[in-house]
Amino acid sequence: MIQQPDKYLSASEVSCHLGVCRDTIYRMIKDGQLKGVRVRGQWRIKTSDVHYFVKQNTNPPQHCDNY
Repeated sequence: MIQQPDKYLSASEVSCHLGVCRDTIYRMIKDGQLKGVRVRGQWRIKTSDVHYFVKQNTNPPQHCDNY
C-alpha cells in the first residue's frame, strides 16, 4: 500500500476547517497547541497535525441512562 504524503494547508484553510479565525490559528501555533512550519514567511500546517489536534481536543460522546 502506498501512503500519500501529507498536504500542507495555509492558516486560512485550517481556520475554515476548524471554524475559527485565522488569528486563532496563529495563536495556537505560537502556544504549541498546533504544529506549523513557516515557508517563505507563511505558516503551513500538515493535515495530519490538524487531524491529531481535533482528535486530542474532542470530547468522546457520553452515555446517558436517563431515558
